[in-house]
Amino acid sequence: MNLKEKTTEWNGGIERGAAARLAREMDEAANVVSLWFSGTTRPSEEKIPKLAKIFGITMQSMLVILAETKQRAGGASIVREAGVLPERSSGYKFLEIPFLGTVRADRFAFSFDLPPENFTTLAIKGSAGDRYAMLRISGDCMSPTICEGDEVLIRETSHVEDGAIAVVCFDGECTLKRIYKKKDGVQLKADNKAYEPRLITSNKMHVLAEVVKIIKDPRRKP
Repeated sequence: MNLKEKTTEWNGGIERGAAARLAREMDEAANVVSLWFSGTTRPSEEKIPKLAKIFGITMQSMLVILAETKQRAGGASIVREAGVLPERSSGYKFLEIPFLGTVRADRFAFSFDLPPENFTTLAIKGSAGDRYAMLRISGDCMSPTICEGDEVLIRETSHVEDGAIAVVCFDGECTLKRIYKKKDGVQLKADNKAYEPRLITSNKMHVLAEVVKIIKDPRRKP
């Protein structure tokens, strides 16, 4: 359901006058609401909670409706399942996260500047200037934590805690592993015990990003 359809539903199923009524409730000009309907613009972060309250729906549902509106308008946005989105907006930024494709967890080429395939609308609690991306994972080296088809939300950073799952780069490629600081280097460890840990000297590698959320493939049975 897009924003125009939701507004019509809220107006008792009557399309005529629905946009004008919403504009009054939101204290906005009618032409602004029309731009929301077309997906040309979207409500500001401050107005999204008010819009959800008017409709009597959760923030998850509101963000999905806005993403659907943009998708139907031809924008590069996909609808993420509601469970990924938070219940409350306090302290969260509503961002469109670039989806940068599918990579093998063991070895892959990666840059935050890769052209995105599409975008996912998520609400994220972070610091100003944080840079995020979504990746779909293939391969089994991080199984069972991250399995074939799962997606990860990563945040650009050069510093992670011991035991965190990170995108680590060395020899011109990247790998997705848990990272442990050792006296003589950095140990990269897979969650799949079939893969041996690897010790890399710290001057030959660098941390590019940390995995901050794992989104399980909904098509895979638990």
